[in-house]
Amino acid sequence: MVQAFFLHACTLEACITPAARVTCGLVPSGIVDSCPFELPAWNSALMIDDENCDRREFTHGDADAEGVDARAHGAPAHRAECGQETGTTTGEVRSRSRFSRPHPLGPLWSMVSLDSPIGGRVYAACLFAAVVAVFVVAARLHPDGRQQGTHQQLGLPPCGFAVVAGLPCPTCGMTTAFAHTIRGQLLQAAHAQVAGLLLALGTLAVGGVALYATITGRRPALNWYRINPMHVLWLSCGLFVAAWAVKILLILLERGREARF
Repeated sequence: MVQAFFLHACTLEACITPAARVTCGLVPSGIVDSCPFELPAWNSALMIDDENCDRREFTHGDADAEGVDARAHGAPAHRAECGQETGTTTGEVRSRSRFSRPHPLGPLWSMVSLDSPIGGRVYAACLFAAVVAVFVVAARLHPDGRQQGTHQQLGLPPCGFAVVAGLPCPTCGMTTAFAHTIRGQLLQAAHAQVAGLLLALGTLAVGGVALYATITGRRPALNWYRINPMHVLWLSCGLFVAAWAVKILLILLERGREARF
């Protein structure tokens, strides 16, 4: 009775794991009989190791084994994955499939039509006009030699933080950077304010996109399912603070050089 119970338990286990049936001595090694119970059957499975494409097969019989072997050796996708195609290595196939395979969330950006053919063009035209106005004003300003304070030419008061603390505020040099950028003086713009240079270049890019949308009625659209807005926000804040630190460091170095001579 104990032996019968043991054989019954082994048969149940064999329906789930073919290796257990071989261990119990019910069937010879490499052959798995059909299961009398309504459990998931191991009809034919081909497990492929990603590193060396090692194949381990569990089949019901010789006929299924030949079918699995034919699929394994005859399927072009499997041969390509294992690097068995002529003149193609495994690394090249994987690299090619990694870049050619579409992202599950879609492309990072794409060109789409404007929501309104007329209203969208009017909005894009107004945006382009605003960008042109900003750079027309910047072109009329003369960059200050101190790399800050150019905004005073617009009738604005000097920076209160700079007057009290003797150091530039986070936005000091922005106007000067725009004035240098419109003249193509990118190094001077970066010296005035790195964030101001990046903002000026971004404003130029927005103007170009607005002009393109006005003419063609299409615009680039970012896929925000793939871009985390919080990451963009924190990155922008980090760049802004880093640019401020660079601005203060440059002023301190200039003051130290002047005091030395």
